[in-house]
Amino acid sequence: LGEGKRYQSAGFIGKAMGKYAEALGMNPDLIYEVKSLQYRAGIQMAKLAKEADEFEEIQLAIYSLEYARELSGGIGTRNEKLLVDLKNKLKSLSDYKSRIIIEQKMNIARAEQLNARNKKLKIGLTIPQVQDLLGEPHEKILGNRGLNPDEQLWIYFVNQGSLHLSFHQFQLFKIEEL
Repeated sequence: LGEGKRYQSAGFIGKAMGKYAEALGMNPDLIYEVKSLQYRAGIQMAKLAKEADEFEEIQLAIYSLEYARELSGGIGTRNEKLLVDLKNKLKSLSDYKSRIIIEQKMNIARAEQLNARNKKLKIGLTIPQVQDLLGEPHEKILGNRGLNPDEQLWIYFVNQGSLHLSFHQFQLFKIEEL
């Protein structure tokens, strides 16, 4: 029982509850004192739970209140209401975090879509500009049997077809879809 009190005063409510249960198992005559200590521990957990505002703190507070209810057989109507409120708060926080993540992904998608609308493949683009738009080609053929890098044919395989881009002096001068 003394160990449980020390744990409780140090803030280790779960360990304290375990020690109280052990003490009760050894000596059933301590039931009233153990119930009193468990009730105080429950109040201590409830105070901590009321102050919880971070996701992990709320989860811990919910777990602690449920654990206290399990060990002591009840936590009172006020603490039951607090438990319901904490679960609602956790759900709201979880929904909020989900909305933030969705919004971030939507912003990225909007930026990519805007970029795609602004940058279009057209005659006159340089090789680096085409690479920025389409990435590396699936096949690259250099002119004059691979000896002339001034003339290049880039091939991209898209939608069961292919896109052939011809470059002369590193500028796009012909676009063919086959």
